[in-house]
Formats: sequence, C-alpha cells, structure tokens
Amino acid sequence: MAGTERSRRRREGKLRKAWRKEAATAGPTSVNDVPDEVLELVLLRLCDSLALLRAAAACKRWRRLVADAGFLARFRSLHAPHVVGHYHVVDPTFTGALRGGNHVFVPERSPSPLDRRRLSLDFLPEPDSDRAWWELADTRGGLVLLYQNKWNVSFPDMVVCEPLTRRHQGILRPQETKYRICFGVFLIDGAAADETGGCISMSNFRVLSAVCESETSYWYYHGTPRPRAYVFSSGVDGGWRATESDSGSDIELPSLQLINFVGRAGCSLYWGLDGKDAMLALHKTTAEFSLVTIPAIVGESYHPSTFRVIGGGNDGTMRVVRLIGDDLKIFTQLKGSGGEWVVEKLVRLPVATRGLPGHDVGLFHHYARIVTENERYILVTPRVATWLFSVEVETPVVEREHVRNKYAGAAYPYELPWPPGRRTQRGSMPPSPPMATTERRRRCGQRQRRDKHKRGSSMKVAGAGDGAAAVMTTVEDVPDHLLEVILLRLDSSVSLLRAAAACTRWRRVVADAGFLRSFRSLHGARHVVGRYHTVDPCFGSPPSAGGSSVVFVPSSPLVIGVDSRFFSLDFLPDYDDGDSWSWELEDSRGGLLLFSKKRKSTSRWAAMADARGFSFPDLVVCEPLTRRYQGIASPVYFRRHPCLGVFLLDGDAADADDTGSGGIGMSNFRVVAALHDRTWQHDRAVPLACVFTSGSDGGWRVLQSAAASAVDLPERFDFINFAGRAGGCLYWGIDGEDGAMLVLDEATMRFSIDMFPETIRASYDKWTFRVIDGGDDGDALRVVRVMRNDLKVFAQLAGSGEWVVERLVSLPEATRELPGRRKTYFRQEAKIVAANAAYVLLTPQEKKRWLFSVELETGKVERRHERNRGRRRRRRQRRKRASTKQLTAAATVQDVPDHVLEMILLRVDSSACLVRAAASCRRWRRVVADAAFLHSFRTLHGAHRVAGVYHTVDPAYGRPLPGGNFVFVPSTPLAAGDSCCFALDFLPYGGRDSWELLDCRRGLLLLSKKRPRFGGVATSRRFNDLVVCEPLTRRYQVIRCPANLKFFMCLGVFLLDDDAATGVGHAGGVSNFRVIAVLFDHHRWLDYRGMPMSMMFSSSGSGGDGTWQMVQWETIDDVDLPHWIEHITFVGRANGRIYWGLENEDGATLVLDESTTEFSITMFPENIWAPYDKYTFRVIGDGDDGALRVVRVINNDLKVFTQLAGAGEWVLEKTVSLPEATRGQPGHEEGLFFQHGEAMIVAASAAYVLVTPREKACMFSVELDTMEVEREHDRNWYPGPAYQYESLPWPPALQVCTDG
Repeated sequence: MAGTERSRRRREGKLRKAWRKEAATAGPTSVNDVPDEVLELVLLRLCDSLALLRAAAACKRWRRLVADAGFLARFRSLHAPHVVGHYHVVDPTFTGALRGGNHVFVPERSPSPLDRRRLSLDFLPEPDSDRAWWELADTRGGLVLLYQNKWNVSFPDMVVCEPLTRRHQGILRPQETKYRICFGVFLIDGAAADETGGCISMSNFRVLSAVCESETSYWYYHGTPRPRAYVFSSGVDGGWRATESDSGSDIELPSLQLINFVGRAGCSLYWGLDGKDAMLALHKTTAEFSLVTIPAIVGESYHPSTFRVIGGGNDGTMRVVRLIGDDLKIFTQLKGSGGEWVVEKLVRLPVATRGLPGHDVGLFHHYARIVTENERYILVTPRVATWLFSVEVETPVVEREHVRNKYAGAAYPYELPWPPGRRTQRGSMPPSPPMATTERRRRCGQRQRRDKHKRGSSMKVAGAGDGAAAVMTTVEDVPDHLLEVILLRLDSSVSLLRAAAACTRWRRVVADAGFLRSFRSLHGARHVVGRYHTVDPCFGSPPSAGGSSVVFVPSSPLVIGVDSRFFSLDFLPDYDDGDSWSWELEDSRGGLLLFSKKRKSTSRWAAMADARGFSFPDLVVCEPLTRRYQGIASPVYFRRHPCLGVFLLDGDAADADDTGSGGIGMSNFRVVAALHDRTWQHDRAVPLACVFTSGSDGGWRVLQSAAASAVDLPERFDFINFAGRAGGCLYWGIDGEDGAMLVLDEATMRFSIDMFPETIRASYDKWTFRVIDGGDDGDALRVVRVMRNDLKVFAQLAGSGEWVVERLVSLPEATRELPGRRKTYFRQEAKIVAANAAYVLLTPQEKKRWLFSVELETGKVERRHERNRGRRRRRRQRRKRASTKQLTAAATVQDVPDHVLEMILLRVDSSACLVRAAASCRRWRRVVADAAFLHSFRTLHGAHRVAGVYHTVDPAYGRPLPGGNFVFVPSTPLAAGDSCCFALDFLPYGGRDSWELLDCRRGLLLLSKKRPRFGGVATSRRFNDLVVCEPLTRRYQVIRCPANLKFFMCLGVFLLDDDAATGVGHAGGVSNFRVIAVLFDHHRWLDYRGMPMSMMFSSSGSGGDGTWQMVQWETIDDVDLPHWIEHITFVGRANGRIYWGLENEDGATLVLDESTTEFSITMFPENIWAPYDKYTFRVIGDGDDGALRVVRVINNDLKVFTQLAGAGEWVLEKTVSLPEATRGQPGHEEGLFFQHGEAMIVAASAAYVLVTPREKACMFSVELDTMEVEREHDRNWYPGPAYQYESLPWPPALQVCTDG
C-alpha cells in the first residue's frame, strides 16, 4: 500500500511540473489560435465581397478558407453582390457623345476602392469597319455586353468582356438572322450555377436576343412580323439556337419604329407597342413571348418618354412609371385584389424642382420626359432644355447635384465577379521581369527571418521567470483611434466636457479639431441646457429697481444644481447716466445673447409706451459662460429710424471653423436690424436691413437691395407687428394691407411680401396671430391663431402648399378644470403671450396674470409648469462648456426602437386609435405616416370602423332640425367624446344652416346650397352650388354650378371615388374626389319624352377649383324618360350602380353605372314592381355576397327579393307583416296600416329599412338580417336617409384635431 501511494504521488508531481513548464513557456493568445470553424463564422459576417478579398490578402490560412467552394456558396447566399459602380451611357439626342465611346464608368462611392483604370474598356478589339463602333447593351455580374453598331446591319455582332481580368469573347451573328432585325440583346445567367454559387462568368453566360421574323426573308417588305427569341450559350457545346416555343407565332408586331423597350421587372423584359393596347413581354428563363395588358388609367401611351416599367424592389413586383403632364406617377399592382392598379407615389415636378440649382419657371411649359429609369431612381428632363434631375423611387426626393444627373442615358450596374479571385487585384498588370521577381523573393526571405527572430524574442520574454504573472490591461492601453470611436458615442456635449476633464490624454483627444467636427456631424445641434425668460410689461409690472428682468431656468437634469453664477448676467456694463437705462433681452443663438438698451420706468404704462418707441437702440452681445461681451453702438445716421426688430445670426465664416461649431461665437457673429424708412411717396415707407459683422473688418453696413420698390410698407410703423421666426425667415404682419406679410430671408437678406389664405389672415394682431417653426419637419411653416377663443394651428402640406388645420383646442373647454379658473374668463378673446415650436403661452383678457400653456404636440393644457410663471417670453440658451455631475436617466418609451414601435402600433384595433397614437408626439406621427406602415395596417385591419352616422330629416315626415337638415350621431366612444370634430360650422356662406346633405363617401360629405321652398318640385330640384368637405380636417371645396346649367332639373348628385388611388390602399380626400351630377333634359327627337345627361366634376390635386366635364349629352339608344320629372324617383344605390324608378313605365328602371358613367334601362319582373309606387319600392345591396336586392311593401307586408347569382332569377328571400310585427310597440294605435293604404318606406340601407304608416309619422325600423321590428332605436328619431361616416379618411389625415 505504501509503494502504491508513493507511485501515485510521484506521477502527480510530474504532471504538476509539466503543467507549470507549459504555462511558463506558453505565449499570449493571438488570432492564429482561433480554430477554422470559428474563423469561417467571422468571415461570413463581412459586409461584401470586396471586404472578403481584403481578408483573403491577409495570410495564406485566411486565403485558403476564403477559397473553399462551400464557404463561397454560403457567403453568396447571405450577401447580395457588391456593386462597385455604374456604366453610364450618353444619349446623343441630349448631349454630345463622350470621347472614346458612348459610355463612362462612375464608381458607387468616392474614393473608389478600385482603380478606375481597371474598369476601362480600352482592351476591346477594333470594329471591323470605320463606320462602326461598340455600343453598351447590358451588364450582368462582372460581365459587360456590347454590340457593334453599323448603319446597314440589322442583327449586329457582339462581344462579352470582363473588365477586371481584361478578357473578352466575340459573338458573331447567326447566318439565318442576316436579314432579320434585332430589337434587343441582353445578358442572362448561365445554364447552371457553379459550386461557389456563381451564376455568370466568362465560361458560363448566355445572351438573349429578340428579333422580328416573318414567312419571307425580307419581312419588312412582305409578310406579318412576329417576335422570336435567340439564345447564345458559352462553352464548347454553346452557340446560337432559336427557341422552339411558338409563343410568339400569334403575336403581330407593328413597324420597328413603334416598338420601344420600356424596362424590365422580375424575370421579364417589356416593350411598348404603339397603336396596340398591350405590351410585349419576354420571359428571360423560358424565352417565351406574351402580351401584357395594362388598364388605360396606367398606360394610355407606351412611348418611353412618358412610360417605363421598373421592378418593385424587395418583393419583385412590377411597377409602372408614368409622366402625365408634369406629374410623375408610380403605379403598383396590389396583391390579392384581382390585379388592381393603384398610385404608389405622386410627384408634381414643377413644385418639387422649385429651388434646385438652375431652375427656371419656363422649363415645364411643354411638360417633361423620362430619360432613363431603374428600381432606385428615375432620370427626368424638361422638353424645353436638357436640365437633368433624378427622382428617388422610395422617398421620393428630387436631386440635381448627384453625379448620375451628369449623363443623359441608361445606367448599368457593375458587380465584382464571383467567385472572387486574386486576379481581380492584379489581373490587369503586366508580368514582372525575372530580375524583379528574384529581388522580390530575396526581400521576402529577409522579412520572414526578421519576423521569426522577433517572435522568438517575444517568446523568451513571455517565458522569463517561473510563474510570472501577466500584466493586466487598463484603459490607458486603449489606442487613440479606439478612444475616439468610444467618445464619439457620448450622448451630448455636456458628457463630452465631463470626459475631457478626466485626464490630459482624453482632453487632448477631445480638443482635436477633426474629432470635434465628427462629433458635431453625428450629434447635430448643441445641448440645450435652459432658457432665459423675460417679463413683458403688458402682462405684469416691470421689475423693481436694481432687479433683473431676465432669469435663467434650466431645462436639463444635467445642469440642475450647477452654480447659477455661470449663467448670471451681472457682468454686463452699466451706463454713466445712473439707473434710468437697462438691458433688455432681444434674441439668443448658440451660446450668445443679444441685448438692447431700454429706458427704465417705474410705471407700467410708461414702460409700455417706451416699448412702442421703436428707435434704433444701442446693443450688446455677450457669452454668459465665459463672461465676455461686446458693445455695439447704433449708427448715428439711423438712430432716429424706427426699429422693427434686431436678431442674432451666424457669422460669415461659418465654414471656416475646423471644429464644426456652427459658425457663431464672440469672434464670429452677425446682428441684423430691420428698420422702417419713410419714402417720398405719401403715407408709404420701405424696409431696410442693417447688418453688423464682428471682427476687425466688421461693422454696420446697409443692404441697399432690401429697399426694393416692390416692397412698400405703411407710413405708421405701429401697424407692423413682429409675428415670428420660422424656416430661416422673419415675419411681420401688416394691418390694413389685405393680408400682406413682410418677410426677411436670413440667408439672402432680402425683403419680400407674402400672402396667407383668407381663412388664416383675418387679422395680424400680435395677440392672436403668431408664425412658428415646424419643429422636426425642418423648414415646415405653421401659423397659430386665436379665433373666437379657439386655438388653431395651421400647417402647410408639403408639395401642394395647401393650408390645413393641424390642431384645434377650445380654450374655455380645455381650461375648465385648471386651478384658479373662473367662469367670467374668456368672455373676451384670449391673447397669445408667447409661442414657439413646442408650446403656446396664453392668458384671458379678464385677468392677464392667469397664464397657461398649450402643448402643440398633444394639445394638452398646463397651468403649473415653470414656464407659466411671471409672464415670460422664451429665449433659448445653449451652452458650450459645463462641469456637472452625471445623473443617469431611466429608460422611457422613447428608447423603444422604430421597428418595435411599428409592431406595437400595428396591433391597435382601429384607425381611430391609430390617429390618437399619432397625436402623442412627432416621432409616433412620423412612424404612422409612413406609406408602408399604413399599407400594412390596412391589410391587417381591413375596412375602417364607422365613427357615426349623419342623419337627415325629410320635411315630408318630420319637423326640420335646428341649424340644418342633418345631425351627427356617434357610434364609437372616440367620436362621442370629441363630437366637435364632426361639426360643420366651418362651412362657408352662413355655415351649416345654408346647406343640405346629399351624399357621404368614406371621409367626405357632399352638400348642396339650399333654395327657398316655393315654386314646387320644379324649383326645389334645380341644379345648384355644391360643397365637398372633410369634417375631421375642417377642409372644404366649393363647386360652383355652371351658368349654362342653372335652370336644368337635377335627378341627383353623388360622390365617387377618384380614379387615382394612393399607395396605402385608398383614393380620396378633399384634393382627390369626383362628383357626378345627373340632369334631366327634354328629348331632342321624341315629343313628350325626356333624356338623362351627366356632368362630372374632378378635383385637381394641387388644390385648384377643378373642372366640370360633360360625360354624356347625346341621345342614347333605348334610354328615354317620362316627360315629367315628378315621375322619376331615386330608389337606391347598390353594387356600383344608381337606380331611379319610372312611374307608368311597366317596371322600367333607369340605371347609371358609376365605373363607366353609362345609362341603361333595366326591367324588373312584374311580381316585384307591380303595382309600382315610389313610396313602396327601394333597391339595396347586400353586404356579404354582393347580390342585388329589392325591398317592397305589398299589402302592408315588407318583402325582400334577391337575385340568384348566375341565373338572374328573382326569388322572395324574407317577408314580415307590418301590422302584426308592430303590435305591442310603443306608440302603436289600432287602425294603423288599414285606413289610408300601404305603409311608406322612408329610408333603406343594406342593414335596415325605416318605415312609417300613412296615417301618421310613426317611425320604426326593420332589421333585414333578423326581420325584427324596433321602435326605440336612435335611427328612428330622424325620418330621412342616413349616411355612414368612417372613423377617418384613408390614409388618415394626421393634421386632425385629436386631443391626445
């Protein structure tokens, strides 16, 4: 036992010594210790094949892994091919041909990772004739296809080349195609993919050619041309072959001049055939031809200047690009909708290109044309001149300065060849001479021996000392370039200052100009740490003597608790004339403040009178954090000029700052003063702009160009009120000038006169009117108005320029629960104290010290906020330097990424809840307003929820409603809680009292002008003025009745969907609708007969008045009407058709098809119509199966007839006896339904029928699904038609007033 124990201990001791020896001799772990399978996973995550090539150049082991066929196949399946640039072709019809050919290579990004000389095509063989040249036809992968352009050759010779390896292969035309004309050649993938996933290379490619052929050899003289496809395959067994498919044998082609290539999408190529209602399509895989039909609304003409076909991006669906006038429209085909085409994008080119370099008003007088297209952008130019600009397909953003806009022609992408080879790095270089090769080998051997010696030395150092401990890594071991990357991820400049205070090395890195410029480009604007608030003498007493009228309030938790002396203004200079003067804050910008010299007053009224003196004061600019200031004396020759305002601007040398600090500081700033200067004209004046520039060469200068003769002002400067600052412009309202507003552009320093719409410019009183910035929308402009104690925020829609109500807050209702609120408030109109892009500060006139603020994002009213103290105007102060303690903020909903937020918002139950979510903040509104999100939401949730019903009252059955013949009854809690959004008090010409409701379509209402009730039916049914409105956005459009149609009888006016639909699944809106009016006219050829005529009104998308167009006015065969209009009665609308019953016409019914706008006469069976009575016959639709149904009252039995699908036979579906069903109902009396004949149908819909006995108006409704009779339902209170109103227009108008 003892020997065994000693042997075990001896073995363990040897093992321990071996372990210690191995640990002492082992070096540090390096990348070479990573096993192959882990290294493969790392390399698979490289971004593209170019990075893979760089990795393969690192060492032999990495090159061996990259060269493995299995690895390359997996890499290709994970990563799309890397596009290094585009070959641009120049069309000589736009610009001259390029030197050396008609093509040029432009890299995708600059600087290019590859030398442009490697992609040159100068290695191609010379053409076989002096009158021929190589013309680029197509690219695919790393290959380029060119054909030899000859004037007398119909089927050209070709060449396929690989520019990186400078290899090429010529392709001669087949002999049988000598006299056949080729109208397209294309590169396609080879017959089979190789083991690395590559589908095309110099040894594996195919060329597809489309030609015209006929029964004779000379088809262009005799015979009918038909399409045929020829395919060339590379390899030993390759060559030209004609496709065996006879798919093109039944397709007749027009002349070659009428065949135009219009694009490619998915696996098909498309040609437009002028004179035919179809496109020619060629499938690249099967090489079969077919005809594709597109609706007339999408493609009326297939000319390539106005019609192109592109792919659909990720889903690969076909999209059509159309130029209709100067409107660029992109159509897409909805999936699962039976091939319905809708408008996905719409760009109005004259409006979108306004402001681009070189733009001129006359460029679009003769419309525009398409130069080229692909899935990313469309290149367009006006027909007047070659002025190229591109439109991004996805955004759509219009660009003029992009490099692709320099070449008027097609652009072909070029990808790196696959599989990537080392030849791409040096394939084009000539071989080295023998001496150079020997020298290179000798130097390589010396380098290997030196590296081996260094590795041996490092191993000795690592193994020195038995059990030596490894040195721990600290933050000091992080190299400078990694430290810069870490510091660039800090959240704000305040955190950057705290990091710079850590040590000297970090301060050196942070102080570098290049680092500061990169930090500013990543983080945008500086950190706002608080606001300087001032006191307006109109809303409170001036501060006491010795006190300050300015107080700093921090807005960031990072600066709370910081010594307030950092932001104190006690360093400003004092005047020698005692305490009679003080400094008043005028503006702030960056870290600077601008003050003006004002006289102190102990009286409130004296302070207000001095504030209206407006003389040009002395100024001072200061920087509180550094306690520096600079005094600015007003020019002597302008001291008596009234001053409209002084403002701080960035310095002239904004780009000279290497740190990207934004161009403003104590040594680089400007001050602009707007002055009021009288002219020689009586009662008129002109504006002047004086600019002060800092620096040794600075001072005051007057911009003479600002005093243009076209910009004149009233002589009394107190008629001019500063309205706000937004979008890089300053605004002043001018009272008594019919809505004129003075505008000063801060960039150009030019004055101009702008006009706001009449609904906004009612008054430019500064207490009720302010102009503010659009916040996150950049240059968007908004107007804040107080009208009848309603706070309205107007916003201008991008592109159309139309002004809409973005938010509406009723101040008496919103402030009812605030502390200190009295009932006597708001008997007079409230006043605006201050306004900015975030909130508006207001007060009632009854007590001007009772301040409250309204958040513009949510419409929320606050009373206890810090900003509501002391009647203050807001001035932002941004700090450059701070030294504070770090406070860690808790995670909030703002930390949720956008893609997760989209998934959450897609699960809300209706579009009404979606709008409420969009009203919470701008970020949520941006996510909701995205077209792709709206399309996904509509796909998941289907039709909109009905928010309520607009009920009307027929005066024949009941007393008219006060204020109009209609009332809104909500059907959802959202609509019931905010019913003011559905009021029609915004209608013109007397409001809702002057209009009658005629129709409703989704989110729009159609109303007609009321006429006096005299003159019988002939007067009440005359064609009249109309209005179409959208209650939720409070927008409307008045439709005037044409003068030549005022005395025509009207059978009905109806709202229709517009022809164009948006990419989110619905067409409509105040700017996109149609109205059809059906009129009655005497027959031209038949005596005592009448005929129908229809007029169509189509709104214009740019906010214009639209136009009336005659749809049908000639005599229609077999469509004639009774001579008296009283014999024609509207009986219903169902399944896209409108029906009128004709008395004494043996069951004939006039029908109007809404899609084709054609009239016809339909005959119902005798058992349905006989005996016909307009009060007992209605036509309705069925919501489930779309079948047509007829509701009749026969012998006081309510019967529902339906038409069987396919057979057209009419059968009785349901019946109910009204006397029996109404027995026991409230208000029922004996004798009803028996004294005066049949019951009368008041209104009918697909859900219910509203009925009343003839004896008296006793309304009850019959549910058509269950045939149950109800008497107490809300709909029975309003005897008249009811119109369902959807919860929101689609796409939802996010400017709607929804209180969060």
